[in-house]
Amino acid sequence: MSKAVEEVLSAWRDAERVLEVLPPVGRDHEDVAIAVSRLRTTYRSLTSGSDASHAAIVASHSTVEDTRALVARLRGPTSS
Repeated sequence: MSKAVEEVLSAWRDAERVLEVLPPVGRDHEDVAIAVSRLRTTYRSLTSGSDASHAAIVASHSTVEDTRALVARLRGPTSS
């Protein structure tokens, strides 16, 4: 489970950084804000004190992948 938590935290940090530089009004800002919220919820479900279910871990991978794709799109092809 710790690998899933690490991936969620990394994607969350990346999304927060992107959110800080986006204009506060616009579809991209809204999309990233939603991704941040989903990552926060995913983090809570993975660290809630009980063992994370297989479904929560699988969902975390999907959330991380979706967020990474969004962040990559917004950063453009020259950044990684």
